[in-house]
Amino acid sequence: MLLSWGKKPLAVDLTGWTVERASPCGRGPWLSDPASALEETLDSPEGMPPLDSWLEGARRVVVALGRGALLAPWPDLEPVVVQRVASRLGPGAKLSVIASGGAVHGASGMDLPGVPAVRIHDPREAARLEAAGRIGKSPASSVAQGLLGEVVRAVGGHVPSTARAGSAAGAARRRELALAREVLDADRIVTVSAVFPHPVLGYTGAGTVLVPGLADAATVAALDELGVNPVCGAGRVEGNPARDLVNEAVALLGDRIMSIDVVGLDASRVAGFSAGRPFAVARVTASIASETFFVKVRPAASVIASAPVDRVESLVELGALVVTAARSSGTLLLAGRCVGGMGDRARVKRLNESVLLPRLGSGRVLLLTGVAPAEIMRCGLRPVRSAQTALEVMRERAKGEATMTVVPDCSVVMPVL
Repeated sequence: MLLSWGKKPLAVDLTGWTVERASPCGRGPWLSDPASALEETLDSPEGMPPLDSWLEGARRVVVALGRGALLAPWPDLEPVVVQRVASRLGPGAKLSVIASGGAVHGASGMDLPGVPAVRIHDPREAARLEAAGRIGKSPASSVAQGLLGEVVRAVGGHVPSTARAGSAAGAARRRELALAREVLDADRIVTVSAVFPHPVLGYTGAGTVLVPGLADAATVAALDELGVNPVCGAGRVEGNPARDLVNEAVALLGDRIMSIDVVGLDASRVAGFSAGRPFAVARVTASIASETFFVKVRPAASVIASAPVDRVESLVELGALVVTAARSSGTLLLAGRCVGGMGDRARVKRLNESVLLPRLGSGRVLLLTGVAPAEIMRCGLRPVRSAQTALEVMRERAKGEATMTVVPDCSVVMPVL
């Protein structure tokens, strides 16, 4: 079987295994004319004036681009929106473009005169951040939320943990939020993003471009810790504590922010657009995304999930998305070339300890990457040198059971039991 890996796929010999392939349903209908659909969306945003009239009189405008898209549904989205915004600004107005991590899709089509493009924003650059306000719950409410998560876990047959409850409560408490200075100085903020399943926030897109995308490291860590709560997770937007924190952050910016999102599987299959107030956009795209990425699976003792990602950080984040496909005592192999190395090591370790392991229970996570094994081990994960070695470990741990679920590209799959 061929797995997404890097520029070229990775071939894995699964002879002797009974394999269930998990690919997104991708139910249509697909848009026949995405450009016209986008124009209609911008002319009637959710709960806001049309984009052109909303931009009238703006002096400082920021377009913030989402980092999450590994594939770019309708790759013209970012340059078309930037050019549309630039064409509506008056003389002397300043337009800045920020990419919240990773490369800008369609960058060659965004070479606009006088538009400074910040390709990568690093939340650890404190000099680029300023206080935006406070978000989160009161101490009592945060403790209640942490305990509720463990009650939900117990009802589902899992052993509750006071340590997990305390961690989730701490993450939910009120905290100072810092955002990129360019965003706070702007009088109009446009976020542009492709929507994909996310293991904590439900989906990417809308407000997630700002938080966690352009937020301080402490807030990013808090969102990861909230992922311990079982009511967080892929596809869950309403009643999701992590998403609620994002909505609070976006509310601090008031009417200055408009989100523009697209849902699709690839450049040729676009399911829909939404624009307007971020929380309203999230509701619209969540419905479209569920139809696009949903795939029903049976928990398996052995699971292989792969993705053509540049960093181990991205691979582990996607692993947290598909870990539900493995039994609580099973083995999950994550495969990706990861030519960019580890990424944020602290976040890799945090995602593993806060999201992956609690959901996998007594199971084990293996990593097959091009990164040095010692680097992987420092983050508490187990590296393997080849797919064959991984299969041997999986068969041994499964006590000879040869059933397996394979997710050839886990960046576009939302497993549902």
